[in-house]
Amino acid sequence: MRYFLIHNVDMYIDNVFKQTVNTFNATRQLQQTVYSISGLSNGPHTLKAVKKSGTYMLLDKLCFSVSSPIQVNDTV
Repeated sequence: MRYFLIHNVDMYIDNVFKQTVNTFNATRQLQQTVYSISGLSNGPHTLKAVKKSGTYMLLDKLCFSVSSPIQVNDTV
């Protein structure tokens, strides 16, 4: 999501800082791609988003794709 109340968000993959993304926009834009990464090895990974500035940090969509089947733990 891009919106005027949302600004800079730091993105981490596996606890390694990757980049700061700016999610500011004067009007609300839903389900916008603000960060993507490719080339990760097969296996578990951790995505962490940290709000650096702005009033809110909102997530309205999360997508991922894999090149081979993965085991999902959905019991939590």
